[in-house]
Amino acid sequence: MSTGLIGIGLSGLAAAQAGMNTTSENISNVNTPGYTRESIIQVPSDPIFSGGGYLGQGTQVTTVTRSFNQYQQQELVQAQAASSQLDTNYSQIQQIDNLLGNSSGGLDSAMNTFFSATQALANNPSDVPTRQTMLSDAQSLADSFNGLGDQLQQMSANVNQQVAQSITTVNSQAQQLAALNEKIATASGGTTGQQPNALLDQRDALVQQLNSEIGATTIAQSDGSLNVFIGNGQPLVLGNTTNTLTTVSSAADPNRLQLAVQSGSATALIGTNQLQGGSLSGLLTFRDQSLVPAQNALGRIAINLADAVNAQNELGQTLNGTPGGPLFSTGGTQVTANASNTGTATVSAAITDPTQLTTANYRLQKEAGQYVVTNLSDQSQQSFASLPQTVDGVTLSATAGMANGDSFTIDPTVNGATQFALTASDPWAIAAAAPVRAMPGAANVGSASVANLAVVGPPPTNVNLQQPINILFHVVGATTTYDVVDAGSGTVLSAGQPYSPNTPIAFNGWSLSLSGTPSNGDTVSVGPNTSGTLDNTNALLLAGLQSKSVVGNASLSGAYQQLVGQIGSQTAELQSTSQAQDGLLTQAQQTVDSSSGVNLDEEAANLLKYQQAYQAASQTIATANSMFASIIGLFANMP
Repeated sequence: MSTGLIGIGLSGLAAAQAGMNTTSENISNVNTPGYTRESIIQVPSDPIFSGGGYLGQGTQVTTVTRSFNQYQQQELVQAQAASSQLDTNYSQIQQIDNLLGNSSGGLDSAMNTFFSATQALANNPSDVPTRQTMLSDAQSLADSFNGLGDQLQQMSANVNQQVAQSITTVNSQAQQLAALNEKIATASGGTTGQQPNALLDQRDALVQQLNSEIGATTIAQSDGSLNVFIGNGQPLVLGNTTNTLTTVSSAADPNRLQLAVQSGSATALIGTNQLQGGSLSGLLTFRDQSLVPAQNALGRIAINLADAVNAQNELGQTLNGTPGGPLFSTGGTQVTANASNTGTATVSAAITDPTQLTTANYRLQKEAGQYVVTNLSDQSQQSFASLPQTVDGVTLSATAGMANGDSFTIDPTVNGATQFALTASDPWAIAAAAPVRAMPGAANVGSASVANLAVVGPPPTNVNLQQPINILFHVVGATTTYDVVDAGSGTVLSAGQPYSPNTPIAFNGWSLSLSGTPSNGDTVSVGPNTSGTLDNTNALLLAGLQSKSVVGNASLSGAYQQLVGQIGSQTAELQSTSQAQDGLLTQAQQTVDSSSGVNLDEEAANLLKYQQAYQAASQTIATANSMFASIIGLFANMP
C-alpha cells in the first residue's frame, strides 16, 4: 500500500517538476522573438483493478504543447508581407518627392531664372553682358535637368542593389528553412511522436522574416516539414531542398531586372504583379509605377523646352545679323531590341512632334505581318501594315527582315533630362531680333500701323523670308484688298487679296498684323532687318514661352508642377496606406501575443501552483514513509 502511495507521490513530483520546468522556460524566453508559450499536458496514469474497484496510480505528463494558432499566425505573416511592401514603396517614393519638391533650388526655380534672364534680354537686346547672363542661366538650367536626371538614374541603380541584397537574404532564409524542415521531420518521426517546439518556433519566426522580404505561402506536409511557395506558385522550399531566387535581365530591356526562380537548369520568371507582398514587391512596384514614369515625365519637359526654345531662336536673328540656331540639345530616343528576336531588322525612332509626346514607353512587335505598337502605360494598341508611322509624336522606322514575334522597346523621353545640354557658347548667337522688318509707307494717309510681325515656323523658314516686298492697299467703298509686290522689280506676286482688320497678312514665312485702318494707296514694306541690334521682337517671343502651352496642354512650369503634384499625391497615399497597414500588423501581432505570448503574471501563478503541487506530492511520499516505518515497528515489537 505504501509502495503504491510512494509511486503516486513520485508521479506527482515528476509532473510538478515538469510543470515548473516548462513555466521556467516560458519566463526565461519572455523576450525571445518568435517564442510560443508552452504548457504541459497532464493526465491520470492508468488505474489498476482491485477487489474494491479500480485504484489510481498517480499522474503523468504526456507532452509539452505550444499555444499556437495557425490561423492567427497566417494573418500575421500576410500582414507582415503587405506592411513591408508598402513601407518600402513609401520610403523610396519619398526620395523622389523630396528631390522634385525642392522649391528653392529645384528645376522650377531654374526655369524661372532662365526666363527672367530672357525677359531681361528683351529689355536690353544689344547688351552683351545681359546676353552672357542669359547663357549662364541656361547652363544652370541644363545642370538642374542633368542633376535631377542623374539622381533618378542613381535611384534606379540603388533599387537594383537593394533587390540583389534582398534576394541574398531570401535565399539564406530558404536554406535555413530547409535545414529546419529536415530537423523537424527527423524529430517528429521518432519513436516518441513528440513535436520539437523550439524548432517549430524558429521556423515560424523565419517564415515571418521571409514574408518581410517576399510574400510567401506555406503548405504543411505529413512529416512535419513546410513547403514554401512564392510568386504565382513557384516553389522556393520543398522539404529539405531549395530552389534559388535570382534576377535575370529582361529580354525586352537588359537594364531592367526581373525576378525568377531557378530550379536546376530551368528558370521561371516572376512578374511584379505576381508578388504577394514583401520589400521586393515594394521595390519593383516603386520602380515600375513611380520611378520610370518620373524619369519619362522629366525627360519630356526637357525635350519640349529645348524644342520650343530652339525653334523660336531659329526664327530670329542674331546680333551678327545671321539666322539663329539651336541653343539646347537633348538625348535621343532609346530603342532596345528584344534578346529573343530572330529577324535581322533594326528599328529607329525619332521625335518629330515633341508637343504630342506622352510619358509612356512603347513596344513595337511584328504580329501576323502587321506592325503592332503597344503603349506600355495603358496597354492601348495600334496596328500598321507598314512603317514608317508616327505614334504620339514619335516616328518609327524599320529596315527589312523583321520576323513575326520580333519586338523592340522604345523609350522616347528617358534620356531627355540626363542628356540635356547647352550647345550655344557665344552670347551673340542668341537671336533676339526678328529677321524681317515692317515699316508703313511715309506717304500713308490712313491710320494703319504695324501691330505685330512674326516669323512663322517651324524652322527651317521660307527661303524667301527676307525678300523685300511692298503691300499695296486698295480701298473701294467698304471693300479693302491688297497686292503683294516685289520691291525691287515691281512684279505683283499676289494680287487682290481680301483684307480685314483681324486677319493677319502672311507671306514668305512671316505673318503681319495691323492696327488701325489703311487708306487707298497706303503701303507697308517688309524686308531684311538690317539694323536689328536694338530689336527685341524674338526675345519677347522667347520669354513668352514660359507661359505658352508647349507640353501638351500645359506650360513648362505647369507640366513640372503636374509631375511634382503626381509624385506628392502618390507619396501621401502611400503614407496613409502604409500607416494603416502598420496598424493592422500591430493588431495581428497583438492577437498572436495574446494567445501565444508569455504573460509573466500568469507564469508566476503557474510557478506557485506547481510549487505547491510539488510540496504536496513530497508530503504524500513522507506520509507513505511514515506509514511504512510504523508497520516495520509493529513487526519489530511482536514476541
